[in-house]
Amino acid sequence: FPYTTLFRSGTHFAWGSSQIIGLFSIGAILIGTFLLIEARAKEPIIPLSLFKNRVITIVSISGFFMGTGMFGAITYIPLFVQGVIGESASKAGYILTPLMLSLIFASIIGGRIISKITYRTIIMTSMIIMGLGFYLMSTMSVDTANSTVVIYMIITGLGMGSLMPTFTIAVQSAVG
Repeated sequence: FPYTTLFRSGTHFAWGSSQIIGLFSIGAILIGTFLLIEARAKEPIIPLSLFKNRVITIVSISGFFMGTGMFGAITYIPLFVQGVIGESASKAGYILTPLMLSLIFASIIGGRIISKITYRTIIMTSMIIMGLGFYLMSTMSVDTANSTVVIYMIITGLGMGSLMPTFTIAVQSAVG
């Protein structure tokens, strides 16, 4: 896609505008400042030495992207159901229930099976399921039925839910 399209795609400000570049710059400076302070602190909030452990680094990065996807879905789905499909605001709000219920169900199951299956297997399988759910959600259009949205959310919730306890247990087992 053309270079100029990328820099004209902002809603209020273009991605290449001084406001957006300034915000990204401030964000990078604040992250750098945080890392410097944490590296020098006697008792840091997050000991940076933990990130030398590959499991912690990978789980942290994966958890960040999973959280981004989860909060993106929680924000996007009600807006889609209300704005595109045309349902009421109350229906758009409670349509997230299948996502949350499948997330809780998968979290319980994921926590129980981790003693029988390696956490790597659960993480890879769950990432595939979650990715499939997000892919299916990306295919939704104005003609998408509510039942289809619910099925896609259940698939996504099953993937996300089993990741949460697995990430926690993987990190806990990676350190003394």
